[in-house]
Amino acid sequence: MKIINCTPHPIDIISTGGKKTILVSGILPRLQEQVTATDLMVEGVAITEKSFCRVEGLPEKKDGVFLVVSSLVAQAANRSDLIVPELCRDESGKIIGCSGFFRVKNSEVEDLKNKIHKAEKKLVALKRGGKSYRIL
Repeated sequence: MKIINCTPHPIDIISTGGKKTILVSGILPRLQEQVTATDLMVEGVAITEKSFCRVEGLPEKKDGVFLVVSSLVAQAANRSDLIVPELCRDESGKIIGCSGFFRVKNSEVEDLKNKIHKAEKKLVALKRGGKSYRIL
């Protein structure tokens, strides 16, 4: 297994065996942003609305390779090869490294995939009966 750091910072993994650093790869996937102006102002500062669209710059999935990305990228891409650092902080709250990694489970996407799979199974079963049906 191989881990590629797709963040702009080196990652220090802190464990009982010591500290290991994963250097920056130069691969920086990002979410395309859409910014919308609003009429809101707080203490003279404009408040905008931002939505995140598709992921850009993410390499194709490869067997045996995990890509370290931000939690936003991991959630938007919903791929099993994307991992996010489990952050460790000191007493003052400063990030000092990570204790491991986690995968983001996107339940909405998983639910949709399961519904599609069930509908496809029903369609195959219906087609085997020699009749044509439309599934809504």
